[in-house]
Amino acid sequence: MRVNTFTRAAFVTASVAGLSMLAAAAPASAECKAPQTATATGTFKGVTGVEARAAWRIAVTGKDGIAYALWSKSRNRTTTCWEQKTGAKWKCVAKARPCS
Repeated sequence: MRVNTFTRAAFVTASVAGLSMLAAAAPASAECKAPQTATATGTFKGVTGVEARAAWRIAVTGKDGIAYALWSKSRNRTTTCWEQKTGAKWKCVAKARPCS
């Protein structure tokens, strides 16, 4: 009987701890602003994409404040890149809805 009570108490404790971790991990309803877009042009596709996202962060900081400037917290994130001409520079566009 004592083991059964101990096992039940351990299970309840573990369940409550697990649920509280899930609740902490779930994002609160974030406030999001209108989508913003920024562009960059460069020689290398990967670097140009990073530069476009950096330009997005700068634009968002200027318009909505630093609390909204994290790319990882934004919604509907896209970074689209294309080569302007064969052998020419890359152009990338970063677009997302900034969220706090």
